Amino acid sequence: MLSNNLITALIVFFINIMTLFCQEVNKCPTKYQSENISENGINFIRLTSNSIVTDVKYDSIQSFSENLIRIKLNDKWGFVDNSGTIIIEPKYDYISDIGESLASIKFKSKYGFLDKSGKIIIEPKFNYASSFTEGLAVISINNKWGFIDKSGKIIIEPKFDYAENFNDGLAKIKLNEKWGFIDKSGELVIKPSLKEICDFKEGLLPIKSQDKFGFMDMLGKISIEPIFDEVGEFSEGYAKVRLNDKWGFINKSGSIVIKPQFENVHDFKEGLVAVESNYKWGFINKSGEFSIRPNFDIVRDFSGGLSSIYLNDKWGYINKTGKLIILPTYDAVFFFDEELGIFIIENKHGYLDKSGNIIIKPQFDRAYRFNDNIAVVEIKNKFGFIDKTGKVIITPQFDYAERFTEKLSIIKIQNKFGLLRHQTCE
Repeated sequence: MLSNNLITALIVFFINIMTLFCQEVNKCPTKYQSENISENGINFIRLTSNSIVTDVKYDSIQSFSENLIRIKLNDKWGFVDNSGTIIIEPKYDYISDIGESLASIKFKSKYGFLDKSGKIIIEPKFNYASSFTEGLAVISINNKWGFIDKSGKIIIEPKFDYAENFNDGLAKIKLNEKWGFIDKSGELVIKPSLKEICDFKEGLLPIKSQDKFGFMDMLGKISIEPIFDEVGEFSEGYAKVRLNDKWGFINKSGSIVIKPQFENVHDFKEGLVAVESNYKWGFINKSGEFSIRPNFDIVRDFSGGLSSIYLNDKWGYINKTGKLIILPTYDAVFFFDEELGIFIIENKHGYLDKSGNIIIKPQFDRAYRFNDNIAVVEIKNKFGFIDKTGKVIITPQFDYAERFTEKLSIIKIQNKFGLLRHQTCE
């Protein structure tokens, strides 16, 4: 009969062997081998590492939408799914992102729509067609613009010189070189009378009349008379305005709540706004009082409770009380993502945490934001990936790489694009 000590030793030995085996099986692919392949008249690059195979063969790969990815091959567009399987053959002159389960396509110089299976829902017959938003899509016929529904029925006759997609129930239209807005019935909410136009923000639209600026509401009524030399969009209930070369703020009734007194201002973010006074930057609150005195050469808006500041040719961070959380010692800093921020010293990029601790030392020529605990980095014009400890997950070997989205990254080698799947490493 085996002794207890021998049994224990055998168990430990077995666990160690299995651990080494699992580590080898689950080993993360840090370097891919490349091979030039030709199949069905298509030349491409095949990357292999352990059991992972990635074909880099597309002329372009665009955005992810509704679990499909736009790809271009031999100057034609189609879709692949997250596994890289072709769902819609690349045979169209153009294809848009999926919008409300349909994609706009261009085929033989005409636009139509197909669904996610590739079935043609609306035959290509328009000179142009946008993606669907709020149940309608912009179409163009004979240089006039209107709207259709998802059955292809014309809902708003093509009679405008230009039109954009609906947003919050209104769409921009252009007629006789002037801009206005229509609702979903095609009724003019704001008659085409504006030379310039932007978007509604917080229900109000900046307008210009006789070289002065004011605001219009979503019913087309002048809500704030055009009396200002310049205005910004509303943010957190306030809009910046300029009078006599000084900036201040108004509320939605048009009342001046912070008198124009600053050389420059930003928009309100997280309850504070950056202002320039006597060539230095600080922050005021909504009462117009300085929360942070203007002591800095440059500031950026608050995000996540921190603002990056520039002082004496170096960058650091402050909190909302103005306390220096990270001393200005860096050549450049950027906003935090997933609790880590990028910094630059002597042209090398690294990462620090919100306490100023250097987590990943500066060693990269370029570093990018973390997403799902992985970041793209660049060394000697090659792109690779690291984790939050700085460990190289995939050796820099690509001519281009994007951060992982839905566990996929768009990569480029020798002017061809492919999809690299993120492998979990144990």
